[in-house]
Amino acid sequence: MHGYLTSKFSMRFNSLHKLEYPFDSKIVSLAICLSLFHFPFAILVVYLGGISTTTALAAIRIGLLLLFLYPLILKLLTGRTSFYMHRSIVMLLVFLFVYTLKILIDVYGGIKFSGSSNAVTLSIYFGSILIPIIALIISARFIVLSQFLNLFFLILFAANLIYLGLVIDMFGIESFNDVLNFRNGRYRSISSDEMLINPIGVGLFGALLFVYSISSFVKTNQNRYFLLFCCLLGFVNLILGGSRGPFLGLLFSLFVLFISSLKTKDVNLFFVKCILLSVIVIAFFSLLYFWSQDAEAPLILKRLSETSITDTENSGNIRVLLWKSAFNDFVENPILGKHFISTLTNHYPHNILIEPLMATGIVGSVFFFSFFFSVMIKMKNFLFSYNVKKQILVVIYSQILMSSLFSGCLFQSDNFWLIGVLILIVNK
Repeated sequence: MHGYLTSKFSMRFNSLHKLEYPFDSKIVSLAICLSLFHFPFAILVVYLGGISTTTALAAIRIGLLLLFLYPLILKLLTGRTSFYMHRSIVMLLVFLFVYTLKILIDVYGGIKFSGSSNAVTLSIYFGSILIPIIALIISARFIVLSQFLNLFFLILFAANLIYLGLVIDMFGIESFNDVLNFRNGRYRSISSDEMLINPIGVGLFGALLFVYSISSFVKTNQNRYFLLFCCLLGFVNLILGGSRGPFLGLLFSLFVLFISSLKTKDVNLFFVKCILLSVIVIAFFSLLYFWSQDAEAPLILKRLSETSITDTENSGNIRVLLWKSAFNDFVENPILGKHFISTLTNHYPHNILIEPLMATGIVGSVFFFSFFFSVMIKMKNFLFSYNVKKQILVVIYSQILMSSLFSGCLFQSDNFWLIGVLILIVNK
């Protein structure tokens, strides 16, 4: 009886696999996009339903975990477990194995991340990083990039709308000056125990929407008025967030977009030049205005100007101290690393390239940087190709990468991991 049922299930899933060739990839693509942008949807549920943030996030993450487990179960039931893995993916898996051991050893050794309980830390790492990466690797040859990017854009657009709507309804935005300095006056109240809206997330989502919309605007001829609206929406959320990483990431990704247009026969190169020139002119005259009128500068400009190595009274300089502390942890334990969090604050060092050295030492970092440089090489190939979708994916990841240098975290930054893996494995 057991063999009969197993055979029936196997036949059913095999027929589904043949009939809907990329069906499991659609599930994985949807799960990745929802995983990247689920937070504002959870906050909206909290705001409308009156339930706790923890409950809403747990329910959504459990649902996403089930979506990611689907292709793994499918492989087991159909018996189709053989798949090709590029050498860089093997390096990634080895690093994740080493890093997972380090987290488990530290957690059970009494090391606690200051931002949350160990149970939450482990659930985020396994549910949002490790299992999704494995599901993505298994479904690699079925992922359709155009399908993924469409889902990415739609869910990102909805997430930005929700963030902006929540901010306006909860705190009120009466003038553009309120937008420029929103985080300065309301950051603490918006980050409460009942409802946590992280300004870094607001800024990053806004920057990603802006970057995606601009890239699509200059490289396609579709829905240009809607894309311009999305640019405006993304820009407003970027300023609301007031974070350095997303802002610098935006500038870097615009530069990458410009380079891709120079090296390819892009019919919209004129628009790229106009957009970049407009950004430079607006930024220049904005600075002149604030200096000449002795007006209060936007928070984002203050935060960029505050970053210094000697002064430790603001968050920008605390970042520098975190980087130094993380590197010192690596120097003290160069072979295996010290802990998965910084000894200075029991927090992550806010730099995705320093953290592997701190956490896993030379042993783990060799595998991490093998993966990382493979992604960089693939990005270069995509950037100078004639495939518009691949170019857009590179511009998006440029934004994520630069943001990760200021706010990234190995066990929380799912966007760094999942989009990086997608760049390595996508073929269509």
